[in-house]
Amino acid sequence: MSDGDGRLTLIRAASLIDGNGSPPLKRAALLIEGHRITAVGTEEAVIQVEGTSVHEIDYEDKTVYPGLIDCHDHLIGMERSEWEISGFLEGLIEIK
Repeated sequence: MSDGDGRLTLIRAASLIDGNGSPPLKRAALLIEGHRITAVGTEEAVIQVEGTSVHEIDYEDKTVYPGLIDCHDHLIGMERSEWEISGFLEGLIEIK
């Protein structure tokens, strides 16, 4: 299903947090068609269609958290120290 523009973007990252309570997915990939995420999984599982033009973004050692937009939360109150939280957030990026 496409939202109209059909552009494909493949995002790779060291890990991905899906927000469902699962451990972070290592060597993660997201395939985005237009403005919709159409596939999420490991780099091996998210397959590009041969012959299509795909814009690739590699976040190397970063963690992606799809769907986290303008989040306001007090993570320190969740039994985490300020030092642990600041180290985690340094590697976190936002994808809209």
